[in-house]
Amino acid sequence: MLQDVIDALRRRSPDVLEMARAQVEQTPQDPEAHHALGLALRQAGDDESARASFDRATEMAPDNATYHFSLAGLSLAGGDLAQARKHLIATLALDPNHLAAYITLAHMALARNDLDDAERQLKMAERVNPEHPHVLLTHGQLHGARGDHDTAIKQFSAAAAIAPEDTLVLSTLADAYMQRGNLAFAEQAYRRALEGDPHQFVLRRGLAEALRRQSRLEDGGEIIEQLQRDRPNDIGVMQLAGELAVVNGHIDQALDLFRAVIALDPHHFPAIDGAMRLWVKYQGHAQAREFLDNLLQQNPDSVAAWDARYSLEAGNSADMFAQLQRWQAAMPEHPLPAERLALAQDARGDVAHAETLADIALGKNPYSVAASLVKARAELHRDPELAIARLRPFGGYPDPSLRRSVLGWLGHAFDRGGQFDQAVHAWQLAQALNPQAADAMPAAGLPTATLESMARNASPAIDAVDPAAPVFLYGPPGSGVDRLAAIFREQTERPFLSDRFGAEPRADGFGDPAALPASADAFVEGGQRLIGQWRDRLAETGAADIAVIDWLRIWDARLGMTLRQNLPGARLIVALRDPRDLLLNWLAFGSPARLPFASPTAAAVHLQKALEQLAFTIEHDDLQVLRIDPISLQNDPLQVTEDIARFIGLSVTPSPLPAQQRELASGNHPTLFTDGHWRDYREVLAGPFAVLAPIAERLGFAVD
Repeated sequence: MLQDVIDALRRRSPDVLEMARAQVEQTPQDPEAHHALGLALRQAGDDESARASFDRATEMAPDNATYHFSLAGLSLAGGDLAQARKHLIATLALDPNHLAAYITLAHMALARNDLDDAERQLKMAERVNPEHPHVLLTHGQLHGARGDHDTAIKQFSAAAAIAPEDTLVLSTLADAYMQRGNLAFAEQAYRRALEGDPHQFVLRRGLAEALRRQSRLEDGGEIIEQLQRDRPNDIGVMQLAGELAVVNGHIDQALDLFRAVIALDPHHFPAIDGAMRLWVKYQGHAQAREFLDNLLQQNPDSVAAWDARYSLEAGNSADMFAQLQRWQAAMPEHPLPAERLALAQDARGDVAHAETLADIALGKNPYSVAASLVKARAELHRDPELAIARLRPFGGYPDPSLRRSVLGWLGHAFDRGGQFDQAVHAWQLAQALNPQAADAMPAAGLPTATLESMARNASPAIDAVDPAAPVFLYGPPGSGVDRLAAIFREQTERPFLSDRFGAEPRADGFGDPAALPASADAFVEGGQRLIGQWRDRLAETGAADIAVIDWLRIWDARLGMTLRQNLPGARLIVALRDPRDLLLNWLAFGSPARLPFASPTAAAVHLQKALEQLAFTIEHDDLQVLRIDPISLQNDPLQVTEDIARFIGLSVTPSPLPAQQRELASGNHPTLFTDGHWRDYREVLAGPFAVLAPIAERLGFAVD
């Protein structure tokens, strides 16, 4: 009969509590029966009654280590760490080979960040069974606590291979994947863990969170509804329900849930941020400001509220700076306002003040990545080795966005220090972390022979400036085309369109090689259809006519011929540099379109094909083209802007100041390398540069 109770406990049978009580009535002097009843009561959530049963079993058999261990688990669940430790020590005194007691003591040490004690307990556990999955699991947790997250996941995976159905192992593996941003793997591990324990609240909430981070919260709707039924007042569940309401378009319901969370926890950043976004989007900034100001009046120590309040002023640098100063005055001992101020001063180019504030932030939080970046950027100019030493420990930081930034600046420190091979390695690692769109590397244009055939059907070029004709802006990756875009944003004579680079790029066929005419026979009809589609999409943007400046993501020689045939007077401004400088800058600084690449060689092949399309347009006079090296904005900005104004028929020369500000952003560190910097990388990037040498010569750049 007792064995039936134990089997029912393992199966989590709904009848187990009734069976255990019947067993105690049948054998009231059997301590095992009382212990089994305690376990059944724990499964039912009645910890107080479970403790009474465990106490009774321990009184009847004080030398049984298992009973003391069960009492330790209850004490630990209740937050009584001293009592839990007392029972664990009693467990080991009775059974020096009790593996679970050593593991629990190691976990308690990890929780209080006593890594040396955790390692001692783990060594004792290894003497009992070094291959036990929970030993491997704890090894991984210790590695994770020491910052070695890759080794931690390897240990968790090894434990899961040994115990593929162990809920604790799978949930720990899932949590580790979540920390590393491997969300699909986390989701899979949570689902596997739930197969073994489908009712565990923490696992269901973890799965819902994994879905949320993958922007698939609607897939977790049923799970969230279950969580709400089980824990209607749980802050995490309320937050998930609020975000699900946003996804489903139930804005009022979402705001009610976010406000309820904030009422319970005025420091809860996700709820404050969620409410702010909804208010700003649907009701304007005023209500958001009023809510936050009232919240801060009642809770002046709410970091989340201060962070949201200053973010509301992001469009106005003076107001944002004033809010940061208010925040620092209200919380002088907290590192975050000093860190934010350091970043703001860094963006202003005030390196000395930024570094002072970064030192203040690091004095309060030595592990601040943002403050370390500000400090390293300042050190980079005077001592690259110091910057390298500061940034290296953050190279494995779990947040992909911060890790990408750290690796990027680490590459610049290596570049400054002349360690060019290390610089390339760091930049490649950073590029690998870029969010990548599925269509980010469009197919190359048609072969030259087909283009030649099309060119024979094209109309002759028009030299005169037509103020009613569109102007197109293009720059290959690494060109610094965004500096020219900054100039065009400032002028007001022509609408400037950059919506091809937003979250929902304008789909008019100009960015899709498959939409362009594929043969000489289809050139006329296909070109007319394409231009008609461009006009239709243009009207949807609110542009009154076609006299726009339209920023393109890619260039195809067929587009040049199509524009000349159907939009006489259309012009192209292209940001162009030595192709080898393009490659180096793409690697080090990325591109506005965030085009990914698997390797420098793959990037070189892409550039070579893209530049061949551009070269064909220039050589065949398909359009009037103005070539600009964006670096010239540093050397002679007025001349560049005057050239632009003449080329597109502007009556007022636009100001080059915004572009200069962008060049000197991020602590006065350039956002492009100067011309010819590629020569320092001749050896490291010899193969990719060899791919680009012929097109460099074709475009008029020196081959050496």
